[in-house]
Amino acid sequence: MPAMEAAVPASATARVQVGMSGHGRTMDFDAVLAYEPDGASMEMTSRTPGEEFSMIVVDDRYFIAEPDADAGYREVSGDDPLAVQLRSQFASADLTTTFAAWRAGLEKVEVVGEEEIDGRPTCHYRLKVDMAEAGAARGDDLPAGGPPTVDYELFLQRDDLMRRVRFDVLGAVAEMNATRWNEPVSIEVPAGH
Repeated sequence: MPAMEAAVPASATARVQVGMSGHGRTMDFDAVLAYEPDGASMEMTSRTPGEEFSMIVVDDRYFIAEPDADAGYREVSGDDPLAVQLRSQFASADLTTTFAAWRAGLEKVEVVGEEEIDGRPTCHYRLKVDMAEAGAARGDDLPAGGPPTVDYELFLQRDDLMRRVRFDVLGAVAEMNATRWNEPVSIEVPAGH
């Protein structure tokens, strides 16, 4: 874990794609993340069948796309109940807080071996994470009925940056891919704000 966390510089960028399915539902999202010493920014679009949701986070300000594509984005004030949900979505996509949570709840690490992803070598690990400890590190409570531990399949690039993680929780399967680490990105407050 320390090598993976150390591989992410104080100012880093990544593109993240997540696919989730289970219980008859699917969801995927694409995000661009930019980490700076004073916080993270993100531009994200999530999709479920028949719905699309877009969000921009800059300087701890949250903007969501209005359903009418021509209306642009609206800012969600910190006291809006929706802000709590948006913060949770942002935290779930924030790789650095995920790494810290895994470290806090880590019970076991197993080296599975080397595997190629998109023609590039990765090292495959299996992690067992205590979810109460991981949740506490993120400031979350263990959801009622949630499993006490979760096994993660983690793939690191040669530079120790995360390339992929997969997990299955109570029949819901997810895969997250992180690519294009430290390439230039531009995430800005939407026009008119």
